Amino acid sequence: MKSCTWSYRGLISVFALLLSIFGVSGCASNNGAAAGPPITVSVNPTAVSVQTGHTTTITATVQNDAQNKGVTWTLTGCAGADCGTPSATTTASGVAVTYTAPATVPNPATVTLTATSVASTAKTAVTTITITAQSTGTVAVTVSPKRAGLTTQQAQTFAAAVTGSTNTSVNWEVDSIPGGNSTVGTISTTGVFTPPTTPGTHTVAARSVADASATGSATVYITDLAGVYTYHNDLNRDGQNIKEYALTAANVTAATFGKRFSCPIDASAYAQPLWVANVANLPNVTDGSKHNVILVATQHDTVYLFDADVSSCVQYWKSSLLPTGETWVSSNDVGTLDLTPDIGIVGTPVIDPATNTIYLDAKSKTTGASLDFHHRLHALNLINGTENVPPVDIAATVPNAMFGISTFEPLRENQRGGLALVNGNVYVPYGSHGDNLVYYGWLLGYNATTLSQTSVFNSDPGVANSFGGIWMSGAAPASDSSNNLYVLTGNGNFDPANLLWGDSFLKLSTSGGVAVTSYFTPSSQAALNFGDQDLGSGGPLLVDRPGTPQANLLIGGGKEGIMYVL
Repeated sequence: MKSCTWSYRGLISVFALLLSIFGVSGCASNNGAAAGPPITVSVNPTAVSVQTGHTTTITATVQNDAQNKGVTWTLTGCAGADCGTPSATTTASGVAVTYTAPATVPNPATVTLTATSVASTAKTAVTTITITAQSTGTVAVTVSPKRAGLTTQQAQTFAAAVTGSTNTSVNWEVDSIPGGNSTVGTISTTGVFTPPTTPGTHTVAARSVADASATGSATVYITDLAGVYTYHNDLNRDGQNIKEYALTAANVTAATFGKRFSCPIDASAYAQPLWVANVANLPNVTDGSKHNVILVATQHDTVYLFDADVSSCVQYWKSSLLPTGETWVSSNDVGTLDLTPDIGIVGTPVIDPATNTIYLDAKSKTTGASLDFHHRLHALNLINGTENVPPVDIAATVPNAMFGISTFEPLRENQRGGLALVNGNVYVPYGSHGDNLVYYGWLLGYNATTLSQTSVFNSDPGVANSFGGIWMSGAAPASDSSNNLYVLTGNGNFDPANLLWGDSFLKLSTSGGVAVTSYFTPSSQAALNFGDQDLGSGGPLLVDRPGTPQANLLIGGGKEGIMYVL
């Protein structure tokens, strides 16, 4: 209940009485409405040293200033020209004011710049400015590193070196904002830069305390690229990184671009290395930090996970995929030097970022008197390199019109093409080692969770020596938004009526197994096959063209040197 004392006089008293009856009055109300959050003012920096005649920037931030009225700036502790001048008397929250020091050192040498909230004049914050005489030498500042490429979750420590003054202190800025902010990134007094949550390019600068006109700077490129999880970056196989902010034609030069560091591995790596950003819970990382990592697979059936940024070559884990009693295959075993001297993991793996699972094919052989050859599909844990599920031996058969059945031969099949992860299935392509018989072009599908086989496709199963390899110089099958797969086959027989698809572009449906739904074969197919001019020595490239008559294009070519656009 609200209680007020009224003085009823004439019409005024009657009006006041009516207001009181209807619950309206000029006295304090206790109706339960909460007051808004209080306004607060802060400045950055709170203390700064400036040489006579030089400038510095100071930023005031006003919290809970609903109408963004900002602050007014006033100088105290000085008189007239001894105060120096701010560039503006009023600024909005977060907008820097430039202070110019007086021409001579005042007495006392310290002045106070006060930021007062326009909306609530009782709320203030102050910066203490110390005026110093100009240095007799030339003050210079350098910042290292000069450039840094970061993800949105990756910090970078910068160092500043000051010459020409005994005072080596600096104030840090981001895009001319002292200390930065959440939009451009923040930087601590010790030079630790924390990027914003959005990608872009920013400038980190160190400003000399002895001479505020002396600065050094570095460029920071922020990307929100989550990872390169598959061959040529995406299922189009276009190789594009549309989140690249650091590399340009101007800065990829001998002076600014080159090898950062190298790490030893146990054999050649034919598979494309894969990169993953911001990985947590890595082995021996005890501070909870996230790291960018590089995945490398070798011809000795070994998989490595390295830190992508640390020049001392940090290895998080190393996994050998060779069972007891087995080793990698040699070029002598397959009777050709297409891969030499050893053969293990050849095709580029694929990573599922949703489950942190790495899928890859490893080739091996037994070491006993009776050689036994294997291809095995593995599903490794990205965090620690262990097997998520037991690996499975690759095996497959299809009907053969002439001989009854065609069988997958682990020795003869070369798993050169990259793996594809599409709609919950892992697809693994196979070709040959130097055309040594008997081989076929296989594309085998496996459930990504269980590794159980879900589909079997053979591009040329019509006769005993059928060819038709799917190797594509290491390229992986492309895929569109409807989960169709696209591959190019190498040499072989062409007879669509009998499902023989040598030297062809193939569009493969994955709904209910894998089957050809569309194809293109050059009219010169027989000559290409006879002359070992494989069409399928190149991989497929999908180009999306929404809003045009040709919504999707497929591009590819082979040894003949002709590119086809379909």
